[in-house]
Parts: sequence; structure tokens; C-alpha cells
Amino acid sequence: MMPSVLLKEITSPSKDGVRREVLSLFAKEAGWHPTFLYNTPSLDNVVTTHLFVEHGLSHTAVLSFLRQGTSYSSLSPRTLTSINQISYNNLSDWQILIDQNSATYFHNRISSFEPVLSGLVNDSIESAHTANFFHDKTASIEGKKISNVEDALLATIKYWKVRLVSILDQPSINKELARLFNAIILARTLEDVAFHNNKPNQSLISLVEPQDFSLDSVLQKYFESYDNQFFSKDYLETLKVFNRLDPYTVNELLRDFYGNERTAPYKFDFATMSIQALSRVYERYIALLSPKRGGQLDLFQTDHYEELERLPGTVFTPQYIARFFARYVLQRIGIERFTSAKIIDPACGSGIFLREALEVASENDASNLQLKTMVEKISGHDIDETACESANLSLSLFQMSRFGKVLRPEQIDSKNALSEFEQSSRRKVDVLLANPPFVKYDKLSIEDRQLVTSVLGDLRKNKPDLFAAFLKGSADLVKPGGFLCMVLPHAFLTSSAYADLRKHIGTSFTIELVVDLSKVNVFPDVSAYTILLIGQKRPARTTLDEALVVTCQTNPAEPLLAVLNGDVPLKEDAQFKKLPPSTSSRLRGFPSALHSTCLFLRMTS
Repeated sequence: MMPSVLLKEITSPSKDGVRREVLSLFAKEAGWHPTFLYNTPSLDNVVTTHLFVEHGLSHTAVLSFLRQGTSYSSLSPRTLTSINQISYNNLSDWQILIDQNSATYFHNRISSFEPVLSGLVNDSIESAHTANFFHDKTASIEGKKISNVEDALLATIKYWKVRLVSILDQPSINKELARLFNAIILARTLEDVAFHNNKPNQSLISLVEPQDFSLDSVLQKYFESYDNQFFSKDYLETLKVFNRLDPYTVNELLRDFYGNERTAPYKFDFATMSIQALSRVYERYIALLSPKRGGQLDLFQTDHYEELERLPGTVFTPQYIARFFARYVLQRIGIERFTSAKIIDPACGSGIFLREALEVASENDASNLQLKTMVEKISGHDIDETACESANLSLSLFQMSRFGKVLRPEQIDSKNALSEFEQSSRRKVDVLLANPPFVKYDKLSIEDRQLVTSVLGDLRKNKPDLFAAFLKGSADLVKPGGFLCMVLPHAFLTSSAYADLRKHIGTSFTIELVVDLSKVNVFPDVSAYTILLIGQKRPARTTLDEALVVTCQTNPAEPLLAVLNGDVPLKEDAQFKKLPPSTSSRLRGFPSALHSTCLFLRMTS
């Protein structure tokens, strides 16, 4: 069907709204990969719907379809800013306004109401509404005038962390600070969801009274209207430490979570943020609020104005890796098996792997019943209590955005996964997704060294890194036919210390994919050469004829997307190598850089 015909239906829908299948067809014809359909009743008079799209496994743009009779030039600067605020809060730089005749492009970090470019809409492949036009015309345009929402929110949290610690003169209140910010973010999300749906809702600021005031009572009163389904009374009780703050300071604190000079001219929109962007934001958020652990077990010691360091071995997992793992497994087993699978992340941090699994299922038309089943079955562990609470909030916000309520508020447990590996031999899982901590043996506590030794058993050699115990324990946890998807250091393929572990993994799993990221700066500020490993536990239910080795040279998203789209070239090149099932052929004709990978993959024959 011609785009012009589809646009006519999208921009002038029936009273029941835009049909999802029409938008899907439009996206396919225009070359977009849609990830989410978003409606904003508060803008219904000018926009029929918004379509979130991605490129290279990253959120790229929001397409907003203007109602018939409305054009870009007829919109006020205030309305334009409100529309551009959607892409801004989705961590997408581009907002594209489409009507039946034209497409107008805004870079939300350059201007909230001045377009960067525009073009006519027609039925050609170069029409302004197509992905081709977008990629050709915007590739060289960068915008840094306005901070992105991730940086703006984290800067706001960091500012208030430092200021509150200074005011209260209590440096060791990281747990209380994390709970305070979690509560504010959730309250703001509920408020913004109500606003977008034209529903009445009391604002958090309106509860701040000049007299008879306490911050914990304000938050308790706010959440009472939701039957306290998010936080227990004990959770909110820990916020009493902030009752020494005067109402003026509290008012200023809360107002900064509506918007400030860092986000101008936009406001924080947590309803939009909670759909896709918060899982990425939380990867950095938990590092800002987690206590530092020194060489062994000493708790954080820092002056009031020093940014807290990460826990040893923890890094921020890029969103594209989490999305890639989820989409790969979904394509391998289908939406029905994926949404009924028992999925776990034993080192979940902010919960990005679990959250992305839910997001990817939702993007692939999983029903609400299927998503509810997923919510009941996914789980995770992390040793950092702050990370667990933040991950639970992130998953709760997903549930709020899809179901209007939280079905399961606590899906992440604060536990040492190494202890769990020993106790959960009977509780097998269908899918395990993880970016385990990389920590040298000499930097482990005595307790963790003992656990590493216990988990590895006879596979231990020399002084193994912490990741090795996580890999062994994770592999043993997967059911026959289940999938193991892990981020690992390149040393797993090359070090003689892990020869027996490689043999154990290679004989237990059919290795389907190894992605060499050693030439890519995957984790900023961390010098770690990494790989991605995907395998299916034997006996496999469905097997692939060939294993694939991908060597990423620069942008890893492009070859990963090629794997997902089935665009791997038939003829091998510098990036893609296919390994046939014959053991002998796996060692012939590969560059030396791939030799260690091939040696490992021999064991899967």
C-alpha cells in the first residue's frame, strides 16, 4: 500500500484511534524499525499518535503524526516544545513531525521549536518520511547545545546528593538517598502518567506545607492513594533522616525533578522516560548512589563532595548489548516460548537485561497476558542492595506503563549469586542473561575467594577472576535446551588458566555465537577487552548448522543488527566467519586473531 494512502488513515483516524497494523505497515514501507507506539491524550488535538523507532539497536527518533488539517507552521512554540519533549525524554535526539504533505525534522538538543530540515512526503523511496531520507540527511548533524535527559537527570541527582549530605552533615546515608530519589522518581512518574491521560492527580509539591511538615509524611501521604503498593512502610521510615530539611529546601528539591536549568527548555517527563530510557539511566544512577567497597570489606569513606566509585568489577552495560541478547533469543525460540521462559540475571545491577527482555517482548506484540507471565517468571540477584531497589523500581515502572499497576514489586533479591549457585542446582532456568563482575582474585574478599573455589571445584586453576565462577555457576543453572548469553573478558578465550572451564562450557553447550569486541571501547573508563558469548545447553531443542564468529571493528551495533536481520554476507569477510560442524575445518583458513576463538569452538563439534 502506498505511504500516502497509509498516512491519510494515520492522520485522520476513526474514533477508535490509529490501527496498530496500519502503523506497522507504514513503518515497514518506510524502512523504520518501530519499538513502541505511544499515545498522549493531552496532545490529541494536534497529534494522532507517536511511533518510537530505533536504528542500530539504539533509540533514534520519535515520529509524531499530525492530525489532518494541522501542519508544523500552525503549531505554537509551546506546543512544539511539548512534542519535542517526548523524544528528549526517550533519549532520542530526533523528533519528526509528519503530515500528509511533509516531514519536519527537529534535533531536540539544538532547538525545541526551530526545525533542522524538512522535505516533501510522496511515494518514492527518497520521500522525507523514510528511514533512507533520515539517515542520508542527518548523519552529519550533531547537537550538544542542550544536555540529554540522562546527563540532566544524573546531574540533578548528583547535585542533590552532595547538597543533602552537606546540609545534614551525614556522609554515610547513601541507602537513604537512593530510597529518597527512587520515591521521588516514582511519584513523578505517576504524576506524569496521569497528566498524559488527562486524569486528575495531586502533585507532590502541593503536599509540602510551611507548618507541621516532614518529608517522609509527604511521601507516605502521596503513596497512600496507591495503597502503598510500591514501598513498604519500613522503606519510607528510613527517610526520616530528611525530616530536618526545611520546607523551602524540600520544595526546591522536588521542583528540580520537574525541570531545571540543565533540561531547559524541556521538563522531565518520567512517564515517557519510564518506557525505554530509564533502564539506561539507571545503569549510571546506581553507581552514583552505591557505597564504595575498598580493597576488601571496608565500607565507603569519602569526603562530602567526592563522587562515589563503582563497586569493584561493575560496569555500565550498554543498552544495545542487552537489546541484542533479548532479540537474539526471542528470534531463536519465538514469542510464546520467550514470554513463558524462566529468565534470570544473577548479577543484574540496574536490571537492564531483564527490563530489555520485557521491552523487546512488548515491541514484538506480546499480549498483556504474555507480559504478565514474563513479569511473574523473571528474576535477578545482585550483591548491592541499592542496585536491587533501583532495579525493582525500573521493573515496577514497566508494569505501571503497561498494566496501570504493579503486579510484582520485588523481583530482584539482594544476594551474593555465588552462594545462590550452590543452593539452586534444582531451580533451573530457560534463559540466563548476564554481564558478570570482572574482579581479579587478589582483590576479592576471603569469603568470595572461598565461594569462587567452591563454585569452580576441579575447574579452578591458579587465581581465577570472579567472572569464571559466575560463568560456571550460570552455565550449570541453565536447563537443557536453554540459552546462556553473557558478556565475558577476552581472557576467557586466551588464558591457559581457563582451559578446563572452556572445555566444560564447550562440551555442555552448542556455541552459536561469539562476538569479539576487543577492538571496541565497550565500557567507558574501563580497560577491559570483552566478548559476547551465546550458547544453547545440550541436548539442544533446535540447533544451528553453523557457529558464527563476529569481529567488531568500530561500531558494534551494525554487525549485531546484521546478525539479527539475517544480513550476514554469504562470503566470509573481516567481520564475519562461519564455522562448519566439522572439527578439522574449524582451524583452517582463519586469521590468527581468531585462532583462540576457533580453538574454543572446536569443542562444540
